Amino acid sequence: MDNYQKIRQQYSSSIEKMQKKRKNQLIWLITLSLILIIFSGVNIISMRRQAADNALGYVDRYTAQLTRLAARHIREKLTLVNNISDSVLRISKEDTQEFLDRKRGVCGLDFIIYCDLENGKVYTSGSSQGHVSEDGQEIGNLTVVKRSLTNESGTVAFQDGYVIYAAALREGAKTVGYFLGGNEQAAMQNILTDEIFEGQSYSCIIDHEGNIILSSEDKGAREKAYALFENPDYGIPIENDMKQMKKNLRAGRGGVFSISVKGQRDVYLSYDPLGINDWAMVSIVPSNLFSSISEGYVVRALAYELALLAILGCFSAAFFKSHDAMTNFLERLAFSDDVTDGGNKLDFQMKYEALCQAGKAGQYVVVLLDVVDFKHINEKHGEQKGSEMLKYFYRVIISCLNKENGEFAVRSEMDHFFLCLQEREPAALQVRLNEIIEDINAYGPLADPGLPRYRMIFRQGASFIENNDTDFTAVQDQARLAAKSSPKGEDGTCVCYSRELAKRLQDERELNDQFEEAIGSQDFKVYFQPKVSLRTKKVEGAEALVRWQHPERGLLSPAVFIPLLEAGDKIRTLDRYVCERTCEWMRTWIDRGNPCFPVSVNLSRVHFTETHFLERFVEITDRYQIPRELIEFELTESIFLDDAHLQKVREGVKQIHEYGFRCSIDDFGVGYSSLSLMREFDTDVLKLDRSFFLDLKDQKARSIISCVMNLAKALNIKTVAEGIETGDQIAYLKTTGCNIVQGYFFSKPLPADEFERWIEAFDYDRYDG
Repeated sequence: MDNYQKIRQQYSSSIEKMQKKRKNQLIWLITLSLILIIFSGVNIISMRRQAADNALGYVDRYTAQLTRLAARHIREKLTLVNNISDSVLRISKEDTQEFLDRKRGVCGLDFIIYCDLENGKVYTSGSSQGHVSEDGQEIGNLTVVKRSLTNESGTVAFQDGYVIYAAALREGAKTVGYFLGGNEQAAMQNILTDEIFEGQSYSCIIDHEGNIILSSEDKGAREKAYALFENPDYGIPIENDMKQMKKNLRAGRGGVFSISVKGQRDVYLSYDPLGINDWAMVSIVPSNLFSSISEGYVVRALAYELALLAILGCFSAAFFKSHDAMTNFLERLAFSDDVTDGGNKLDFQMKYEALCQAGKAGQYVVVLLDVVDFKHINEKHGEQKGSEMLKYFYRVIISCLNKENGEFAVRSEMDHFFLCLQEREPAALQVRLNEIIEDINAYGPLADPGLPRYRMIFRQGASFIENNDTDFTAVQDQARLAAKSSPKGEDGTCVCYSRELAKRLQDERELNDQFEEAIGSQDFKVYFQPKVSLRTKKVEGAEALVRWQHPERGLLSPAVFIPLLEAGDKIRTLDRYVCERTCEWMRTWIDRGNPCFPVSVNLSRVHFTETHFLERFVEITDRYQIPRELIEFELTESIFLDDAHLQKVREGVKQIHEYGFRCSIDDFGVGYSSLSLMREFDTDVLKLDRSFFLDLKDQKARSIISCVMNLAKALNIKTVAEGIETGDQIAYLKTTGCNIVQGYFFSKPLPADEFERWIEAFDYDRYDG
């Protein structure tokens, strides 16, 4: 019995020990689990704080980069204004205006105002559109001018959409004048535009009291910035941060903190002094751009820990992996293009600035390739195919770069590609660009099978980097300007930026801006060139031609302004103006008792994009009571060769006759004329271009002329020979049955009064001798 009790006691004791051991194991397991859970919690909190710190640091670096770009832009402009103001004192008074006009174009300023206090005279170049007074006393009262009196390096201010740079001119201790230069603030706003954070961030420039001086062009960003600074809805802790920000800015220090705004997303706010005036750069980025990324990694890391309770190292590895992944994602978000998976504009800029810092920028050229009519692909095949096409273009461009020489390229926006190539000669650059475009249009191994096959045309603009101090924005804008000067790009030529190009484009902009005023003041003058019948030996018509009597440049040829007005669509107004001045003269001529004859006026192709464009011309002729059969619309041959608008032209020609007007084909034979034009279009007159008659000794040329004349006669179409200058040409035309002759043989284009005297004195026999 004793042994049994002893054995039971031993058994019970072993059971108790086992239970106690298991209990202890469970306690240790629970304790270990609690420790791991606590450790996990601490790590999660640490990760979130680290993610927040990384995000704050990234936003702070982003703001610092914007600060450097904006401050550099302003200081470069201030340097230009100071240099010009220093130079103007050494220029004679007679040469001051010409000097200012030249410097404004070279330095890229929209306007310059120079107030000479010694003689009270104010010199202006360009126009501030009325946003800056040109009165000397009012200029002196401007705050930006007053500040320049105490700042030798000049001052800057934003006013009514312009950035104004001011400098005081001194001779010793005496102030002898004020100098102002200005640009539209769009260039500064482009610096503030978000191209990194998916368009969700916004930046602005403020003063030390928190007043917004300038924000980006994005209307939504402006509204968010004003709402934050001017109508805050935050609590005491954030209010303290805002007060600390103002205190730091007054002390010249930057900073970064987070803000929780009632009813809105939490944001990170970073600020950095510009070092100019009392201004500072502020960037505001939604925090969820970063938190949504870090949360996913945190959850995965927690799952790893709960699944592998005892493996602490996995959690650490997951943490570091998550941290690295998030950092890589942020880097990709900042410096890559989501369409091509290559670099973006900021990446291009950073590489460009690296070239400058290495002292190698002067060996390179920046090129813009702009795809012509790319929207056609998006409209026909959808944005997905359009993005695939852009990605293909980028792959081909990258494959053509010499990366050992440090060349690089990006898609900056839309269908624009910027390249930085190690080339210094325009001819060699053109060869390389031709090869790139040929490779693109070859659709070789780099092209996916499903890509649409089109022959792509590129506008090409280039800016050769002058030195390592050349501003990135300036060289990029120069390439854009050069590409823009070749509107269609069909000839495949790269336009290189030069001061002459900038001057020509500036002159064109000025003419374009002055057009409405010139129309109102009737600076456009109508000239008439007579048309003489070889059969009746009488004046049987005239062509109305236009000249621009510019108040400063004198008489301008149509070749100077007609292409500009056609590109800007203002040619419609000019055509109607010429028609009205012509009808006005015809009315006066008829009222004097003179017999009238048909007068032809030119009609641009752009009119045919409107369905009822002729109604305006009908109103003009009816107002002056001119019989419509006396107005002949001249259509250039190229109108009929545009397949895209051929049906509209056909309908327009039909309406011309329905309204009772006459119609002629001008410059027939100058292009690739088709004889089918004479059959398909109901034209009254065929005007043969002067090129037909340059070499009448050539029998082939004479045969072609005779054939066209006979065909026109058979179709009951009158013929006019243009550009006739010699008696031999007249003698030959008499043998062909040509109806009418126009050219310098009889008269050059004349103003209305001289044309009237010419008609009255006209005697055919004087020319026929």
